Amino acid sequence: MKLHYRLFATFAVIALLAGVVALYSLNATRQIIKAFEGGEEHFQAIIAAANEVSGAAKQAQSELLLFLGLRDPANR
Repeated sequence: MKLHYRLFATFAVIALLAGVVALYSLNATRQIIKAFEGGEEHFQAIIAAANEVSGAAKQAQSELLLFLGLRDPANR
């Protein structure tokens, strides 16, 4: 097999793989868009829960800093 044919075959295989990856990424993008479009009714509940968890984490962080900084058992 000549070098020219090997190079062309390698290029064809790489181009085919790039095409498969492109189609796969387009399909994944469509699925992500559908997930965000369909989840709008639950979006507010998710945001509210995330805010509540974030607030609880900040509260725990501040209490931990007080306990570590002051070494006061009342801050446990």
